[in-house]
Amino acid sequence: MFSEYKKYYKLLINESYSNDKRFFDRVSGLWIYFLIRPISFVLTPAFVMLRVSANTATFLGFLFGIFALFFGAQGDFLLSAILYNLFLTFDCIDGNIARLTQSTRKGEYFDAVTGDIINFLFIPFIGLGIYINEIDLLVNNNLLVNNIFSISLIVSIFYLLSILASQRYRIIFGAGKGPKRIGAGKNISVIEYIIRNSFGVAFTAPMSIIFAYFHALDLLILYHLFLAPLILIISIFHTGLKNG
Repeated sequence: MFSEYKKYYKLLINESYSNDKRFFDRVSGLWIYFLIRPISFVLTPAFVMLRVSANTATFLGFLFGIFALFFGAQGDFLLSAILYNLFLTFDCIDGNIARLTQSTRKGEYFDAVTGDIINFLFIPFIGLGIYINEIDLLVNNNLLVNNIFSISLIVSIFYLLSILASQRYRIIFGAGKGPKRIGAGKNISVIEYIIRNSFGVAFTAPMSIIFAYFHALDLLILYHLFLAPLILIISIFHTGLKNG
């Protein structure tokens, strides 16, 4: 059994995890590259040996995501953040299984849609949990306290618009599937690392655990409120300047 596990693990690392995919992960976020992806590599061979399909792994990950939203709304923020990171782990596992077996367009669509649902609802459900459970906030401001859910929802809308702008860019200009680069070439600058890891999943996944532990998730929402519109503006104007 161990030899079979070892065989699938080596196949996954050496043959299924291409240099392009490694580069994609590094650009997308260091938390994914150094923690979530390696954990998924350890778990994936066991799922393959148990004949778990990529779609089943996607569904299991989606359940973890739903529970993350549920516990977020209940005000159990640390558990919610941990479950969210488990969802991200399964989001990698299903892709690993697909590359080891056979990927399908339907499976890719299922993976993308379920991922979008959880990623865009995570922050709003944290805001909802703060609001309905009347959680004490570090920033003691009536405007923030009364509108924390609306603010978190606005944050997600701005990020959604950024994704839509990126998709329009790919469709109109025929760009590839990789993440929209801040720099160019195969070398990733320190500035690009900093920027890429200061928003989106790369930032929210680790920081949700840290901010939940210190009971400071209102600061996380306020951080995103400042950054999300900026990301949208940069996304639009970066595209326009690059292809003007």
